[in-house]
Amino acid sequence: MLTSERMPDLLTRDQDGLFCAAGGFHIDPVRPVPVAIFTGEHRRVPGYGTIIEGPRAFGEVLVSMHPSGFAPGSVQVRVEAPGEVWVVTGDFTRARDPFGHDFESVTCDVLVLPARFGLPIFRWEDAGEIGVWLDAHEACSLHASPVLALRLQAELGRPLRRDPALEALARRWEELGAKLPPSDPSSKRILAPHPNPQPAARGEGASPTSRGEGARRRAIVAGAARIRGTRRRQSYDRGFGISEHADWPMLLRTVEESGARRVLVEGEHAAPFARFLAEERGLQGSVL
Repeated sequence: MLTSERMPDLLTRDQDGLFCAAGGFHIDPVRPVPVAIFTGEHRRVPGYGTIIEGPRAFGEVLVSMHPSGFAPGSVQVRVEAPGEVWVVTGDFTRARDPFGHDFESVTCDVLVLPARFGLPIFRWEDAGEIGVWLDAHEACSLHASPVLALRLQAELGRPLRRDPALEALARRWEELGAKLPPSDPSSKRILAPHPNPQPAARGEGASPTSRGEGARRRAIVAGAARIRGTRRRQSYDRGFGISEHADWPMLLRTVEESGARRVLVEGEHAAPFARFLAEERGLQGSVL
């Protein structure tokens, strides 16, 4: 584990992404690079050279992948070199994975994780409430990010008609081995991706399936729904504060279980979350 003398960082941020100089590879590069490791399908960029998808040794640097619970094909990356272990979670959640690959806690010296919802207000509701709402409305549309929409379809166990905009992702997940319920063309309950972030009026920016159906009840499922006024501003009848990303308790649990003394934070709330870790938990928390 970490020695008393500070060594150069095993992973550093450069213009292409998170770089391991000792191993000669990038994690989640934003541009084409010779050797890349991606924490998820949604992170991939075209034109990369060699892509690493399983355990590999780069000299003295050992790399392994572990479930992140986020989506089919998504992983955490563990990087071990003499004297230290780093873990890059990528996008993750501690919620039960309806496809059977729950998040795996991995101990490390340095943890790199995103804090997209790194404030105490973000604590997800019970997804069972969505099922209650669907049962109460025969004609309705449920709007969520594509990843969350497909997770919900697998979890809720109710006939839903998928918006065509979700089909490409659904097919890709099935190629990766996920067992998704089929879309029910006869259902009046529609599962659709988010419209534009803040539509000016009901139906504006909505997906083709739900556009123009004014009598249809509409609900949004998103982490931002935990913030007062989000549902009203976007003209939804109901908002559910749930995301495919980790909430505040999940972030704290993950840091604690990792045993890391140093935590590098990315994402929208990286600064306040890193400050909390430093001031309240006595860790070396900083923004990556």
